[in-house]
Amino acid sequence: MRLVSLSLKNYRRFKEAFIEFPDGVIGIVGLNGAGKSTLIEAIAWALYGSIAARTDKEGIRRTNAPLGSAVEVTLEFELGGTAFKLLRTLRGSGQSGDARLWGGGKLIADSVRGVDQEV
Repeated sequence: MRLVSLSLKNYRRFKEAFIEFPDGVIGIVGLNGAGKSTLIEAIAWALYGSIAARTDKEGIRRTNAPLGSAVEVTLEFELGGTAFKLLRTLRGSGQSGDARLWGGGKLIADSVRGVDQEV
């Protein structure tokens, strides 16, 4: 598996962030509390959902985000020569979870359960 990009919206400390991953070994460097671990957790959350988060879903939305604002993590990666795009969200005041997975440009799964099964 090769990571291509990671996009975050209202995920933990990040209001918005976009990272493109170059080929090769990647190092994430920063001061304590800068969000290094949060980036790794966001990748795991996109792939595996709430079981990969270190808190419940109420702890995932950015602290200063308006109530009801969406949390979105989009992970693009390549696996076995196929490009995949994975979108996982929490929406509304109840933070309802949703997920979508595309592979080779086609929608493969369009629910949390479907994405979890495919991953």
